[in-house]
Amino acid sequence: MAGGNVHRGGSFAAGTELRSFGLTHFQYNDGDHIGMALALASLFPIFMIVMEVTIVLSRREIAGLLLLTGQLLNEGFNLVLKQIIREERPHLHLGDGYGMPSSHAQFMGFFVMFSAMYLEHQIATNVVQKRMVQMGAAVLGVLVAASRVYLGYHTFQQVLAGAAVGLLAGLFWYWLIARNTYWTRRSANGS
Repeated sequence: MAGGNVHRGGSFAAGTELRSFGLTHFQYNDGDHIGMALALASLFPIFMIVMEVTIVLSRREIAGLLLLTGQLLNEGFNLVLKQIIREERPHLHLGDGYGMPSSHAQFMGFFVMFSAMYLEHQIATNVVQKRMVQMGAAVLGVLVAASRVYLGYHTFQQVLAGAAVGLLAGLFWYWLIARNTYWTRRSANGS
C-alpha cells in the first residue's frame, strides 16, 4: 500500500478511543525550545530508576539496593498521599491522576537528600568533589521540579509539597538505614 497509513499492530474498532501510554508522554508548545528541554528533564526520574536497577543488578552492592528500595517506597508513599489529598492537576488534560504532591518533585527530592547524606557520610573523597556531586544532584532536582510547573502538569504548590516530602523521606530513609545497617556502622567505625 503505497503512501497510505498502514497499521500492522493490534486491532482497533472504529470509534474506539485510544489512550496514550503516559509514562513518557509529555506535551509542550510547538517551537518552544525551553519546553522541549524541560520535557526531556522530566524524564530524569525514569533514567534514574533504570540506572539504579542497573547498579543493583551489575554491582550487587547493598547501597544501590537500599537506594532503589527507598525510591520505590517513596513512590508508593506518593500514591497514598495523592489518594488522601485528591487535589487535581492545574490542567486536567495533562497527566493522569491527582497532582498533589508532584511525584516527579518527590522522587527527585528523595534522591537529592539520600544521595547527599550517603555521599557525605559513606564516601571517602575530598570535600570539593562531594559538593560538586551534591550540587549536580540538586540542579537536576530543580530542573525536574521546574519542568512540572513550566509544562503545566503541576502548580508551584504541588511541586513544592512534593519536593519537601521527598527531601524529608530521603532524610528519614537515610537515618533509618544508618541506625540499622552494618555498612553504616562499619563506615562510622573506620573499618
